[in-house]
Amino acid sequence: MPSLCEDCRRRAEKNPLRVLDCKTDGPKLVGVPTIDHFWCDDCRTHFNRVQDLLAQAGGVFEVVPRLVRGLDYYTRTVFEVTSSALGAQDALAAGGRYDKLVKELGGPDVPALGFAMGMERAIQAIQATKKEVEKSINSLYIFIAALGEPAGVEAFKLMQDLRQNMALAKAGLMIDGGFFEKKLGAQLTMADRLGVSYTLILGEEEVQKKEVTLRTMKTSSQERIPVSRLAEHLLSLPRA
Repeated sequence: MPSLCEDCRRRAEKNPLRVLDCKTDGPKLVGVPTIDHFWCDDCRTHFNRVQDLLAQAGGVFEVVPRLVRGLDYYTRTVFEVTSSALGAQDALAAGGRYDKLVKELGGPDVPALGFAMGMERAIQAIQATKKEVEKSINSLYIFIAALGEPAGVEAFKLMQDLRQNMALAKAGLMIDGGFFEKKLGAQLTMADRLGVSYTLILGEEEVQKKEVTLRTMKTSSQERIPVSRLAEHLLSLPRA
């Protein structure tokens, strides 16, 4: 075992993974087993699920077993977001899950995820790639809900497709959702509290028929829309 600096000797007692984050001692630890050798079955399943969802969303990612965040309250997945437009200092945002932090601070026992973003770097990345952030004063807020796990997978794919649709973005359509593990009633309650105009609902029948149920929140009326015509239909909706 190589000799460690004073900070790392202290870290090794409280959180050994933090030693990997040391610019001096981290590179010395070659050949040591990576963290994926020590996952429990639940954590391995969870991380595989995270990767599957990222791949379905079209995300480009790299698994870095030695990635360490500088705070000790993270649980399970930690991440960094980088941009090729930033040069050597390419980190744009970083964060992870902290499922126990809310309870430790006196709140309810709920899972959480968060990240910090460098605003100056975000601006630099936007300027470097010559992208314009368009804001619409006449936006339309749409929520996506799902009933059951298989429908949740399809709802996640749909949510990403709609968010990446440039025609919808330019028209001011904002897509929210992703709480598919909750009961449908709880998701609709959340949509109502958020003040959304419309909710898209996917269940087993909708998935089989390649349709989606469009619910007008103000009147509680519903209609079925083929997924193939959904984007076109959303563009025609009145600003409720």
